[in-house]
Parts: sequence; structure tokens; C-alpha cells
Amino acid sequence: MKRLICFSAAILCLTLLLTAVEKKPLSIEDMHVFKTVRNLVISPDGKKIAFSVSFYCPKEQRQKGDIYIMDINGSHLRKLTTHPSVESGISWSPCSQKIAFSAVREGKKSQVFVIRIDGGEAEKLTDMEEGARDPHWSPDGKWIAFTSSLGSMYTEDFKKELGDVRFITHLRYTHVRNWDDGKRQRIFIIPSDGSAGSKQMTRGACSDEGDFDFSWSPDGSEIAFVSNRDEKWWDSINTDIYTISVPEGVTKKITLNKGPDHSPSFSPDGKHIAWRSIFTYNYESEHYKVVVADRNGKNVKPLTDSLDRTVRSFQWSPCGKKLYFLYGSEGVYNIKSVPAQGGPYQDVMVGRFVINDFAVAPDGKQFVALKGDDVQQPELFSYDGKFNRLTSFNDAATEKIFIQPVQEIWFPSTDGTQVQGWIIKPVGFEEGKKYPLILSIHGGPHGMSTISFRFDFQLYAANGYCVFYTNPRASLGYGEKFSRDIWEDWGGQCYEDIMAGIDHVLEKGFVDPEKMGVTGGSFGGYMTNWVIGHTGRFAAAVTVAGLSNLVSFYGTTDEQFFPETEFKGKPWTNKEIYLKHSPVWYAEHFKTPTLIIHGQYDFRVRTEQAEQMFTALQKQDVPSAYAWFPDEGHGVRKPIHRKLYYKIILDWFDHFIKEKPSHFLKEASGNQPLS
Repeated sequence: MKRLICFSAAILCLTLLLTAVEKKPLSIEDMHVFKTVRNLVISPDGKKIAFSVSFYCPKEQRQKGDIYIMDINGSHLRKLTTHPSVESGISWSPCSQKIAFSAVREGKKSQVFVIRIDGGEAEKLTDMEEGARDPHWSPDGKWIAFTSSLGSMYTEDFKKELGDVRFITHLRYTHVRNWDDGKRQRIFIIPSDGSAGSKQMTRGACSDEGDFDFSWSPDGSEIAFVSNRDEKWWDSINTDIYTISVPEGVTKKITLNKGPDHSPSFSPDGKHIAWRSIFTYNYESEHYKVVVADRNGKNVKPLTDSLDRTVRSFQWSPCGKKLYFLYGSEGVYNIKSVPAQGGPYQDVMVGRFVINDFAVAPDGKQFVALKGDDVQQPELFSYDGKFNRLTSFNDAATEKIFIQPVQEIWFPSTDGTQVQGWIIKPVGFEEGKKYPLILSIHGGPHGMSTISFRFDFQLYAANGYCVFYTNPRASLGYGEKFSRDIWEDWGGQCYEDIMAGIDHVLEKGFVDPEKMGVTGGSFGGYMTNWVIGHTGRFAAAVTVAGLSNLVSFYGTTDEQFFPETEFKGKPWTNKEIYLKHSPVWYAEHFKTPTLIIHGQYDFRVRTEQAEQMFTALQKQDVPSAYAWFPDEGHGVRKPIHRKLYYKIILDWFDHFIKEKPSHFLKEASGNQPLS
């Protein structure tokens, strides 16, 4: 018997060894092997879960996906749709027998479809010229609300007169990646049985976002929605909560807050309404708080203001006595609850993981959450005091690839403040050896790095690099003061925190201080530009969609309100701050070989920011290159470009840190014409 046990143990060890051997380091070719689970919705009867799964198909060069359905305990998993398009905006019928969703199935515009859960083909419900999205079934089952776009910046006659010329009379004439064409998203309703056409519910002057983020009242008589209807909407982000009666269309404004308001949700009994608010005028980067009020917006009561953390989303409990909310803190997203009348918070799902989405079952006893961490892609879990995994769409991929776990560290900054960071060691790490390092700086600036799986970080680790990332001053998740310490000081304590983190990592002894690179996107690109103007510690830099000149950034971005708040004024009223914290003004110190990456249609941080940086580097005779990506916005997102994006970045770091030949620099041949 003893021999049999030993033999079985040997076989087990051999099996585990073979399994480990079969794993390979992650490569650029693996960028499309992972699937994305989202759109989690529990049926009204509490028996089933619907969600979508999407992935990119390189062969067809398109996103594909389907809606899946299963019992709430994870059994009887099956595809509900089999069309190659990607479905989104899942909404259950009140009877739990049908699902509404939006998808592109005919032509180029998304429309709303309805499908029975017991089988059959999806039936198209809408035929909107500009498409239809985000369906919401009314609680009484009579209507489906959705959004579509209407409007134009110019009349047809004026369009003909202008031709291809644009004549602009207000700011915010662009948004994120395109021109404002005058189209505004509006809310429509349509009978759920398709017996009649759609009816437009919202209208009137509003910002380029239009009307969005809406929900039904429990009795089906009203829709609450979000809109920015300020007189000077082009110079404001003051979104408010409105209600509109159905089907009459009488609109009422129910919030008076001067900051942005989002995510309206009626209580189960319909007597109250809750939403998320920021209380600072024209600013969107502090902590969102959950507030609750009477249905008409009176007697507003903040519920999470003492938590000092930002709330990403929330849901009412089925009984209406408490609200569950998803909040960010110290690199994770967890869930707490708070009484609807105010009171102490209670932990619900708290731990070393990231909750991306969650839903509460109608019985109030069970949750379903989309949960992931450093080595696991987000999958669905049920929770009733303990987690039970329900899906495993990414197991086949992760079982074949080495995914390095994240090591959490804390370190003191120059002013004594404790700062959180993470290290990912390279694949094949050996004690006693020194490795090159890539420092990655997050954007925002009021973002929050988490322990979530990051493809780029794992790619660096697979190519022999240590990865270090941190949440320096400005980051969310550590309190409002920690976040606001960057105001009027973008290049100050944030930089000190990052450098203190580098010192802490170097003390561990496994990083070669002569072989370090730095990179980041957006504000992370700004900080990369700032770093190379203030230290020569890095052998190479890659700056993506980064800011270089804050004066011209103010004059060209679609969000002037942001620097006006953080720099306490406009460039002509607080010139010294704008100039002092502009990386390009430190060009005389540039020595680090730097790759600049920017998208053609980045209206948040215009390409002129990249071009000013590139000019300064070239004039200083610093090895530098500029990769300009067409048809990209704020960052490089398109799958057709993403593979090349990673190749260029690795090529740059490998050349200047590992002293490998550069394919891209060689092929560019100094940008000289070839005879």
C-alpha cells in the first residue's frame, strides 16, 4: 500500500512537472487569446444570469462575441446567441423569459433586438437611422427605453455653403477623438411587443454627451437620466439628474449640485432616488460619493462622504434598507454596504481582488460578481459569504502561459508618507542575478493602479524585465488629501514618490540600476517626460499620449476645466505654475533616449504635445523617435495597431537597455530618402 501511495505521488509530481513544462512565456502573439466577460445581469425571478463574452478574431480582424445564460448557481451554461457580432446592453424582461440587447447585425449601425431565452431567433425591434443602443426594459413590461443620436451642427443649406470647412462658435468643438458634429444622444421608448414605432422622450440644448445613464422608476411612470444642460455646456461638466414622465414626456430637474451627478437609481419602493456626486464645481477627479434623496430630489443626504474613497457604482438592496457600493482603495476594488438612512459601513466583499461589476439577487441573500486579480482574468463568481466560481472562459489560455504574480510593497516617500507599489519579477527569475527594470506610471492623474492582470506588464516580464508600478501622490484610493496633493504641483511630490519607489526596489538587490526604463500614458506620459528632464537614471523612455507643454495643452484640449482647477486658474492668470510644470522647459537636461507614441485623433492631448517634445529631443541631439498612429485617439486601442505598438516599445527598450540591435531604427535609416 505504501509503495502504491509513493508511486501515485510520483505520477502526480511528474504530471505537475509536465504541465509546468508545457507553459510558455507570454508573447505578443498571445494578445488576443483572452476573452472578456461583461454585462452581468440577474433575471428578475432570481433564477438565471445573463452576460456577454467577447474576443478579437485576428483572422477576420473583428471583435466577436455572444450572450450566455446559466442558472444562478452556474449550472446549465449555454450560448443564447450565435451571431458573430458583439452584443451589449443586456436587459431582462420583467417575466424573465426574454432578453433585450443591442448589436450590429444589419448594416453598420447597432439596433435593439429581443430574444426568448427558451430558443429561437432574435427579433429586431428598432430601425433607427443612427442606430439604437443600451436597451432598458420597463418594470411593467410595456416599454423598452434605449438611446439613439439626433441632430446636426449645421443646417443642410449651411453644410453645402461650407463644403469641407468647419465654422465654430464655441469651445469643446471636439471630444476625445473626433469633431463635435452636433449629434446628441437622446432617450427613446418603444412598445416591447413591437406594435408601434419609437417615441423620442428627451430633447433640448445639452452638451456633446447628450442624455445618458438612465433608469426606470419601479412603477414604470418615470425615467431618471443624466444630462449637462448648462447655458455654457461647452465650458462645464456640470451634469445633473433629471426625470421624465412616460409616455407624456414632462421633464424635471431634481439636482442642484454644482459638481457632476451620475448613476441615478430609484429605491425598490419608488419613494427615494440615489446617485453618485462630486461636490466641487466643474471637476470630475475627486471622490464620487453616494447620495440619497426623496424621489423629487429634496432632502439630499450623502451616505459615503466619511469613507474618503471613490465609489464606482452602487445598487439598492432588494428590501431598500441599504445600498451596496463598489469602491476603490489601495489597489483593489471591493464592496461595502451602507444603510439607506445613513450609518456605519459594513464589509461585504473585501480582499485582495478586483471586483469589476456585481449584481444582487432578488432574495438579497446572494451576489454575483465579476472578479479578477493579478493572475486571473475577470470571471463570474457567486457570493453568499464565500466565493464560488461560475465561469472559466480564460482557463485554457492561462494554463498554457506563465503569468507572474504581483508582489505588493510599501515604502516611505521623501516627506515620510507611505506609498504603495507592486513588483512583477521576470519569468525565470533567479536569486542572486540582476535584471533590467521597466517603471510604468499610470494616467489620470487621478487614476489608481490595481493588482489586476495587465497584458503589457506580463509581456515585459516574459521578455526578462522586472516591472515596477506604484500609486504616487494624485492617485485615488488613499484619501482626498493624498489625491489633491498634486494640485499646483504636478511635477513635485508625485515625482518624489516615484523616485522613492525606485530607490526602494533597488535596495532589494535584483535590479541593475544601469538598465532601467520608464514609460506611461496620458498623465503617465507627462510624468515620463518630466522624469527625463529631472534625472539621468533611466537608460530609455517611452512616452505615450503625453503632455509636454501645459500652456498649449490648455489651449488645445477638450477639457480646459481640468487644468483650471488643478492649477488654480488659466495660463494668463497663473502663468508661473503652467510654465514651471511643463516638461518641455527642461529640455536642456534631456539625455535619455526617448520614443514618443501618439494617436492622430487625440483631442484630449493633441499631437502638438508629442511634436513639441520630439522637436526638443532632436534639437538636444538625444536619440529619439516619433511613432504616429493614424485613426487612433487618446492611446493606441485598435487591434490592428496594438501588435505593432508592443513590437515598437519592446524594440526600443531592448535596444537601449539590453543593447540589442533595433529593427525599427535600422529600417528607418535615419529618415533619409533611399536612392
